[in-house]
Amino acid sequence: MSESKEERWLDLDLAAANVNRAGTLVGSTIAVFTFLLFFLYPRFSSGQIDPVLFQVTLTIIVLTILSFSLSGLFYYRIGVLKLTTAKKRMSMQRGALFWLVGTLFVILEPALILFTVGLTVVGVVALGAWLLYTLVTVRDASAYGNRYGSGSHQSVDGVPNISLTSDLGTWTTQKWLPSGSTSILKSSSGL
Repeated sequence: MSESKEERWLDLDLAAANVNRAGTLVGSTIAVFTFLLFFLYPRFSSGQIDPVLFQVTLTIIVLTILSFSLSGLFYYRIGVLKLTTAKKRMSMQRGALFWLVGTLFVILEPALILFTVGLTVVGVVALGAWLLYTLVTVRDASAYGNRYGSGSHQSVDGVPNISLTSDLGTWTTQKWLPSGSTSILKSSSGL
């Protein structure tokens, strides 16, 4: 098998495995959402739990479901649509980005649930674990970017910025810049 065909099959295998993982996590997160509604909604209605925290928790769960669903969709496209190598790379990159966001949200959920039911001490421990995970993830963000492009950290107008660059352009926390537009990013940040 030629190297390009072998790479294609590896990409398809990875994409298919990632679709399965995303689907499993969507299902698990929907189960958590249903569980919370079933057991905590009566307490919410009677005023026994903090209504704002309960709604924030449910919102984070909905965003987690959305992130993992979009991740799975971008991975699914690789196996189903006839995409160029650059578009496959972009789809993998976007899938990885939504996967990362979903993972950050899903790890935050236990802390929010614990705070919602009034278990503050355990909630603080869970929040500390989430902060540690987030710090490690941000530290390794450039490695995630290098998987399907190149990553860098910059500051634009005093706002921290993480960017992932590929052949198609640069995705940043500020905006998407087409190829050749990275000079706009550098000039706007004073670099």
